[in-house]
Amino acid sequence: MNARLRGLTWDHPRGYAPLEELAGLDRTGDQSYGRVPGTVSWDRHPLEGFESTPLVELAGTYDLLVIDHPHLADAVESGALRPIDELVSADELDTWRRRSVGPSFDSYHHAMRQWAVPLDAATQVLAVRPDGPPPEATRTWTDILDLARRGSIALCLGGPHAFLTWTSLAIAHGGRPAGPEVYVDEEPALRAMEILTELHRHCDAALADRNPVQVLESLASGTGPDLCPLVYGYVTYSDTDDRGPAVAFRNAPLGPSGRIGSVLGGTGVAVSRHCSEPEVAAAHIRRLMSARVQDELISRVGGQPSSRSAWSDPGVNERWGDFYRDTRTTVDAAWVRPRRVGWVEFQDASSGVLREGLTQRRPARAIVDAVNTLYRRHIGSLEGSR
Repeated sequence: MNARLRGLTWDHPRGYAPLEELAGLDRTGDQSYGRVPGTVSWDRHPLEGFESTPLVELAGTYDLLVIDHPHLADAVESGALRPIDELVSADELDTWRRRSVGPSFDSYHHAMRQWAVPLDAATQVLAVRPDGPPPEATRTWTDILDLARRGSIALCLGGPHAFLTWTSLAIAHGGRPAGPEVYVDEEPALRAMEILTELHRHCDAALADRNPVQVLESLASGTGPDLCPLVYGYVTYSDTDDRGPAVAFRNAPLGPSGRIGSVLGGTGVAVSRHCSEPEVAAAHIRRLMSARVQDELISRVGGQPSSRSAWSDPGVNERWGDFYRDTRTTVDAAWVRPRRVGWVEFQDASSGVLREGLTQRRPARAIVDAVNTLYRRHIGSLEGSR
């Protein structure tokens, strides 16, 4: 079969390197990672497009889509995706679920169906520049506040990340997000906002509205801030082969009761409802989820596998500066955002409220109240769409 599929991923080596590696092997006839029918050519869009572009706008053009799980409910309602469980067996799905790290597999489950499978696993972790503070100085949020007052830190607040950072802080302080009436419980919400406000006073202003890649580039340069306490992990910045000293990634800081707060990220691969060769698409997904691709190829080329065994592998960890070993606890504990219609719009609007409130030095309660107003509007207009 000579079917030629089109896929869309995001424009960072973590997002495209494994896919293009396999596509290149297919073009040369090398199917050492598994024989599949047809080929896939992969286009890329920027990180901001990946985080915010509705999938229904892309599904008419592409057969395979690398997606962010908070988009699922909107995509399903608009008819953009074909359920994966129509194309692969329940036994295969169960095997992939058991192999996946943390809640990454279940994050693509919605409305009793599996709509994607986890190509990549990630969550917010702590990142430290090569000559930054030692692990014992960054264990808790109290430690982070002390360091901020004495040195230089970065916050990742661009796009949806202001909202995600505040959410993770609230979780670390005992919060339970996405409640029935307010977004997160009052006490942890206010404490998280107070900490974020304090950190914002001391952060590098030039980086405060940047995305994770831009923040990590600054840390990797060795001339930027000492650390970023919450930023999505990118294994490529822990590469010790050709960059010299690398960014060190650690588990997210602990709250007062020892709780980790982090919001799951990562990517999944889904099949467009408009795909003309869904069985061919399913064959490529089977190969992407195979043990050899997940455990060997993806980690070799700088991807970030969803495979639990890859995250635990001593050789993989040695190659990548113990990135996986040193952040695994945070991935396992990560909170999964609701797959709810309108969620992406809500988190983007809330991020704007948070950035404006922090810049204008508004009181913590006023900022929290503004987010809750958005949240009540969101759940009130979408009752029953969970």
